[in-house]
Amino acid sequence: MGADKAVTGEGEGARPREAAAGEVIEILPALTYKVELEDRRVVVAHLAPAVKRGFERLRLRDRVEVELTASDPGRGRVVKVMPRR
Repeated sequence: MGADKAVTGEGEGARPREAAAGEVIEILPALTYKVELEDRRVVVAHLAPAVKRGFERLRLRDRVEVELTASDPGRGRVVKVMPRR
């Protein structure tokens, strides 16, 4: 028994999500972060479940990849943490 496509966001009615790289500029309560994208937009993002499972703790100026929601481009979720230099 697989997950329902309506629940997972896959299938014909699914909206494409935009992904963008950015940098954490502020740490907010409840595992949310303000991220400044490369195109200078600022979005509020939470950690995706896959990132939470890895227990990734983000710090200021960390580089991340954010998947923006189709309904509200000011919100998104952190799907990948870039390696530190």
